[in-house]
Formats: sequence, C-alpha cells, structure tokens
Amino acid sequence: MTLYEISATMQQFLAAVDAGEIPEEAFADTLEGLEGLLADKLDDCACAYKGLIAEAKEIKAEEAALAARRKVKENEAARLASYIDHCLRDSAGEGVKPEKFETARNVLSYRASEAVDVPDVESVVKWIHSHDGVEVGGVTVKQNELLNFKLPDLSKTALKAALKAGLVIPGATVKRSFNLQIK
Repeated sequence: MTLYEISATMQQFLAAVDAGEIPEEAFADTLEGLEGLLADKLDDCACAYKGLIAEAKEIKAEEAALAARRKVKENEAARLASYIDHCLRDSAGEGVKPEKFETARNVLSYRASEAVDVPDVESVVKWIHSHDGVEVGGVTVKQNELLNFKLPDLSKTALKAALKAGLVIPGATVKRSFNLQIK
C-alpha cells in the first residue's frame, strides 16, 4: 500500500534500491541521474520518504506484537516444564534424581549441577579473614582467591573449589540440584 503516488521512474528506482541492485555509495548519483525536473524529483523523494517512514512504523508495531506473542509462548512453555518437573520429582521422591522418561517423541531427563549457596555472607567473610594463609584440611586458605577486590563480593568459583576440597566454611555450602532437560 502506498500513501502517495510517485512517478514510475521513482518507483523503479526504489524497487532497485530495495532489491539491492543499487549500492549505497551509488544511491545519490543514481538518483541525480534520473530524468525529470528537480521539483518533481524532490516531491517524489519526499513522498517516498513519508511512505517508508510509515512502513517502518508498521514493522515496528508488528515487532512489538510478535515480541509479546513470543513472551506468552515462553511463559506457557515454562509452566508446562514446571508441571513436568513437578510430576517427575513427585514420582521419584524428595532429593532423589528422577529417572529418565523416554517415548518415541520425547526424552525427559535430568542433569545434575552444583552451585555455591551463601546465605550468610558475613560469616563466610569473617572465616576467610581469620584463616588467611592457614592450612585447613590439607588446603591453604588464600584470601585473595576467595574474596574479590570489593568486599564482600565472594568468588563463588574459589569457594566451591575450597568446599569441594573438604573445607568447612560456616555460612557456605555446595548445593546439588537436578535440572530438567526436555529433548
């Protein structure tokens, strides 16, 4: 749909630009070379500009509508995954990794993961400061590895390694969880 009538020459030019037949660096020269009065070319260019701006606004509105639809679908998928997860976990029991469930169309399985849980940052920071350079359980505590430069920003990677090496750090634990995989 076009809001404004523009000359056939201008329509052909815009179609060639849209098709990529006219490179960006040749745009102005090609437009200059079109037959016709300058006033007519300027009028056609202004009408084409307004038409392109209107089309861009329509595309932007469609993008927003599609993004909203995508978000609804993602939320529906998350609710379904939550239901599947709930059913499989209930059948396995508390804290037990659910068994793999497989049909001709789907495979539902769990991937184990570990993450550092630090509900009491202050206790962890105090413990690290009081044990800096001390060997505990065969592991030497190194404050500069466990604490990042901005206190109390903990290095969870180093904390996890220390906890897995056998250190008992008050206020920090490694939690194991199972994450649903749907394929």
